[in-house]
Amino acid sequence: MRRRVLARAVTAIIALVLAPLTVVEPASAAAPAGSAWMRNVAAAGVCLDGSVSQGVRMKSCDLESRYQRWTQAPGSGQTFEIRSAAYSGYCLDGSITSGARLLPCNGNDYQRWTMEAQHLKNAKYSGYSLDGSVTRGVRMNETAQNSGYQAWRFVIP
Repeated sequence: MRRRVLARAVTAIIALVLAPLTVVEPASAAAPAGSAWMRNVAAAGVCLDGSVSQGVRMKSCDLESRYQRWTQAPGSGQTFEIRSAAYSGYCLDGSITSGARLLPCNGNDYQRWTMEAQHLKNAKYSGYSLDGSVTRGVRMNETAQNSGYQAWRFVIP
């Protein structure tokens, strides 16, 4: 009981923190409940797309694609996991050496994220943010305050 109350409280806090970064768009029949797209601010109409076989990449936003839908789950402390809506039990994992990828959720520092001024940072690398580019891929890069490639919005269908 206490864990459920704590989980709800953490989810509410995450929602309040992300509320200014969230945009609401028309619903799609393919949208799983509670899921959102992750849009890159620098590239109009481009969303984070995650596939176990094809990797994590930036693609044109597709209202019908489940590979572009993500959910959030409370992590430890102030962090949260970014879970794939297409693959049950898979999370966004960010590594300097391996880039961004989908791996089974395990709660490690590579999969625990925070949002700071639209920058997604994981607990493993201080000073690095998720960076998304159609041509250069999705990876962890040193945080650059004025880089739209490192600025993200969760878009709720």
